[in-house]
Amino acid sequence: MATAEGTFPKDGGDPPYNTEYNTIGANRIRQIYTGNGFDVNRTASGTQAENHEFDAIATADLGGAKYIRFKMTAELTIQQTSVSTADNQHVNIQLQTKEIGGSYADTFPKDILVSTTHGNSSGSGTRLFVSSFAFEWVHALTGDELTDGVQMKILTEGVTQSGNGIAKLQNKQVVIEIL
Repeated sequence: MATAEGTFPKDGGDPPYNTEYNTIGANRIRQIYTGNGFDVNRTASGTQAENHEFDAIATADLGGAKYIRFKMTAELTIQQTSVSTADNQHVNIQLQTKEIGGSYADTFPKDILVSTTHGNSSGSGTRLFVSSFAFEWVHALTGDELTDGVQMKILTEGVTQSGNGIAKLQNKQVVIEIL
């Protein structure tokens, strides 16, 4: 027979009380961001760099968590119109964290999310790549971040090497969770 609501200790295998359901996973999602603060849309030769700082998470709000999970859904667009092997469009991403009051350091170093190149120097045609993209990264909190709280930042770059190329990242949603 199940133990009555609020009675402890519970018998092994007893389901959680109704009041316990309200605390399972409570406050694990710290932020949902649907803004465009780090979107890039490079449509001419060169580099466009953007960044966005997410809400700080105070030590008291970590609730014993040891990790932060960063989940992003975005739309990526890459277009290449030249057949030159030197004509390359790409989108880079970089994630950084810091203890509140400290300096940012890489948790995910700058890396290419998507890139296109024809791979040969003859022929013709345009390559267009448009796709929804999901990216997930788990960061182990440092001792200072556990003590002082933590803040995360994303840096993005759209790089095109031709006047007709496109390198675009458009955020759909970022979810920051503590684990």
